[in-house]
Amino acid sequence: MDSGQTIATLMSPAAAEEARPPRAARWVPWVLFLVELILTSIVVGILSVALVVQLTLTPGAIFGEFDGIFTWVVGLGVDVAIEIIGAIFVFLLTGLIVGILGLPIRLIGPVRRAWLGNGEVTIAGVALGVLLLGVSYALGTWGSIREEHGTYAVFTPSPWPLLIGWFLLAFSLSLLVWPSRWLPRRARSWWTETQLTKRPRQSV
Repeated sequence: MDSGQTIATLMSPAAAEEARPPRAARWVPWVLFLVELILTSIVVGILSVALVVQLTLTPGAIFGEFDGIFTWVVGLGVDVAIEIIGAIFVFLLTGLIVGILGLPIRLIGPVRRAWLGNGEVTIAGVALGVLLLGVSYALGTWGSIREEHGTYAVFTPSPWPLLIGWFLLAFSLSLLVWPSRWLPRRARSWWTETQLTKRPRQSV
């Protein structure tokens, strides 16, 4: 028996547990990223459609008078196409911005560990983002738009709460993590060891 095996044999179970290098679960970041991507895409996609339709769909395209059913269908189809293109643009722009902003958090070790160890911040960000979106509509204003076939009332949400709440919600969803403090003891210990413990550098 060599010296290393002798020392390992004489060590107590607690000391051996402390001496054991921390486990690594390299699949966790990929699964976490996939879940965050799906969740963010669903929420931001639905909100993008709702926001673009609410801001840009003209009442005249739906209720206005046209020369015939064909003209009405064509006009409505053009408006729908514009809404779809606008929603896709908002969706992609939002994803690009929050993706770039989230890269340092995912790639820088100390920042990543702080993020994974404090999931309450991401949940608070989601709640605050939803609250700001609600405030933007509560503080919105009514106006009127005059079109060829009449004058229609339009509603515009308050821009700054809308903008801040929109990106805060999307950013928080893209980094959403269940707080480790809310996990059962064994799950919390596993999460701490595999995700929050700094890995020792391997000697060459």
